[in-house]
Amino acid sequence: ICDRIVSDLGGKIRVTSEVGRGTTFVVALRPAATTDAQASSGSASDAAPKANLRARILVVDDEALVVNILRRTFAKSHEVSATTNSSEALEWVRNGQRFDVVFCDLMMPQLPGWELHAEIEKIDAELASRMVFMTGGAFTPAARGFLDRVPNRRIEKPFDTGLLKAIVDERLS
Repeated sequence: ICDRIVSDLGGKIRVTSEVGRGTTFVVALRPAATTDAQASSGSASDAAPKANLRARILVVDDEALVVNILRRTFAKSHEVSATTNSSEALEWVRNGQRFDVVFCDLMMPQLPGWELHAEIEKIDAELASRMVFMTGGAFTPAARGFLDRVPNRRIEKPFDTGLLKAIVDERLS
């Protein structure tokens, strides 16, 4: 999963291992900033159709790397609240924070995505319907049963950030 995410970001992972000494992972990513030439060469299709609308996005995933990727994907154009702790996300909703879309990992150790959905549904059924579930493909019987029952959108990890942006644009229209 990590190799695919890093590849999708235009980076590379290098691994070296030495018996008795350990293993070293080196992750190299492209710089986040763009040059003036890159910015001016963007195509019209790069512009978001809802450029003036800022979505309130909640990201919940127990993998910090995924949380950081989604935070960076949306930070410039939207308001992002992100956490690796599903219980913290639930508290935010209980305390009245409002979100236009929730990207939620399905399989998390403390409070799995389907249980978070059930709790949010008790507080705000409309918000529960706007949850998008992210999965790496590992399913328990409970997770599979949940996905069979709910109409919520689901996306497979690793995912294309363009798909995530399209989902947010869809929610704003």
